[in-house]
Formats: sequence, structure tokens, C-alpha cells
Amino acid sequence: GNRYAPFSNIHGKALVNDFLKNATVKYGYRYTFTFNIYPYFDPSLKIDPPRYTCASGLNIATCFEEGCLVSRALVLARKKMWQLTHRSDDRLWIGEIGWSSPQALALGTEMANCPEFSSLGALTRFYQNFLRWDLSVRGVRDPDHAFYFTMRDALNFGFQEYFGVIPTCQSLECKIKTANYTAPPILRGRRMPTVRVAFLASGAVMLAAALCPLLCRSVARAASKGDGDEEEDDTASSHTGSSGSSE
Repeated sequence: GNRYAPFSNIHGKALVNDFLKNATVKYGYRYTFTFNIYPYFDPSLKIDPPRYTCASGLNIATCFEEGCLVSRALVLARKKMWQLTHRSDDRLWIGEIGWSSPQALALGTEMANCPEFSSLGALTRFYQNFLRWDLSVRGVRDPDHAFYFTMRDALNFGFQEYFGVIPTCQSLECKIKTANYTAPPILRGRRMPTVRVAFLASGAVMLAAALCPLLCRSVARAASKGDGDEEEDDTASSHTGSSGSSE
């Protein structure tokens, strides 16, 4: 963007600035700006020793303090938002933020030549720093929410990425784990019948607990109705007897 259109506005491709302007005018503070922040793909990272190295790139990309890539991106986002709405308190969400390990096929920066940049150690470092982060950003309003990307590895537009904390839906272990962690056993084969019986027994107990109040009420109502019918019969017999005596 530029000073007149802070966000991209390319006719025939993406009128982002026009969309955001119209949305913020119509919905005001109800509109929430959402940005995906990926320091992993930051094109500014380069290798040019001795100043710029794999280690320096990893350091600035995996931290969340002032001067780190995440903090810089949020400060820039707030600046662009203010240029558009002239408000400093618009809501801002981080829609996605994460780290790939192993290396994502779409990584096209110079950091693709650094094995440690996409290592398990780098993922662990980024994830732990994310968990420690309290969402504070110096100098601007903090983001309201942040969503970590993602649960499992997946394809993205045909490119394999490894941003998941687990490799697949069938994985028993997270990528990040302690050295003495033991995965739970897979419940298959001989163990499954016991599990089925346990589920059936639990279901039967829950069904009985749900039906018992209904049955008890029905029995109580039937008993109450029966007592009422007997009282009516007794009353009718009494009236009949009284009439006979009078004659």
C-alpha cells in the first residue's frame, strides 16, 4: 500500500483496501482485522555473514519481544489500520501463527539453506515462546486473540507443510515431547471387546438413569388415579345406601 491506500489495491486482482474501507465504515468497531503472521516465511531474513547468519535469523524469527519479527509485524499492522480508520483501538486478531518442522516445501527464502531453521529444536523454541507470550506489543494496542497454526501437518495449495504439533490424525505422539514420554497403547485387537462392553454398560446405566424418573412418575400417576377411582366408588355406594334407607 501507500499513504493513500495503506493496503493493497490492485484492480482485476484484489481490492483489499476498498474492501476494508467499506467494511470498517459500515460496521465500525464491530469489524475485526485479522492477519496471518508467519516469521517462518519472512523474506527479509537472509544469510550474509558475519552480520546475518542462520542463528541470527532464527533468533529474531522465534522471539516475541520488542524488535522481533512478530512484534514488528503487529506494529506495522496497527500503523496500516490507523491510516485506514484513524482509530488506534480497532480489534485485531492473529488468525494464524506457527512454525514448520520439517522444512515446508514453500519455504523460498535464504533460510531454506539452514537446516536448523526448520529443525524440531526451532519448532520447540517458537512454540514455547508463543506459550509464554502474553500478547503484549510495546507501543501499540495488543492483539485481542491469537490462534496457533496448527493441529496437524497438511497440504497447502498442493505444497506439503509441517506446521502441525502432530504429524497426522493417527499420530500417538506430539512432535514436541519430553525424552521420557511414553505414548498410550493403541486399543485394537484383543483390547477392543473390553472397551465395547464398558461403553455398552455405561450406556445402559445412563439410559436407566434417564428412564427411571419417567417410569416412577407414570407409576405414581397411575396409583394416584386408582386411589381416586376407589374414592369415587365408595362415595357412590354411600349415596346409594343413603337413598335406600330414606325410602
